[in-house]
Amino acid sequence: MNFKLAFLVLPIVFLGASMSDAKKSVSTVLDNKKSISVKRSQGICYSEKAGVSFKCKNSWNLTVMDGANLFNSKEMPHLTVSVSTMVVDFTVLEELDHGFLHSTGLYSDNFQREHVMCAGRPALKIKAYAKDNPHMRYVGLFFLKNKELTSILFSVYPEKKYWDQYQFTIKEMIDSLNFIGSNK
Repeated sequence: MNFKLAFLVLPIVFLGASMSDAKKSVSTVLDNKKSISVKRSQGICYSEKAGVSFKCKNSWNLTVMDGANLFNSKEMPHLTVSVSTMVVDFTVLEELDHGFLHSTGLYSDNFQREHVMCAGRPALKIKAYAKDNPHMRYVGLFFLKNKELTSILFSVYPEKKYWDQYQFTIKEMIDSLNFIGSNK
């Protein structure tokens, strides 16, 4: 998977009423090139590969594309959440600098970087517009552990119409973020 695609889409597994239910559905969720709707009562989404969970709406759509997944809510069709992981040569998060992020071709020239703490870990937070679409707004979080970079990217399109509506949902999802499993 190339770098640009890795930061836009990801493998996600959803938690329903219990962890065992989610584990049973892993093979279904990861089935290549299908869209799957999953309903849950607890409103928790889980990315097995990234080892993260976060609060989400009860109805989501998962599209699997070439082994990577894109995740969005049917209730909020203009908000997309992507989680991905990739092995990098970095040893510290600061190596994910402005020049490197600019070279991905994802972000417009005026994006902002900010070092924050999230889910008890240092993170790099990106606020940006898409380079190829000035109407798409991104909020991204990057975490580094043992040379594995985890990216959680929230995108809103069209930004002018929906940002005010979705910015608090994004904050709530970020505030609920947890690292689980071997990624604790």
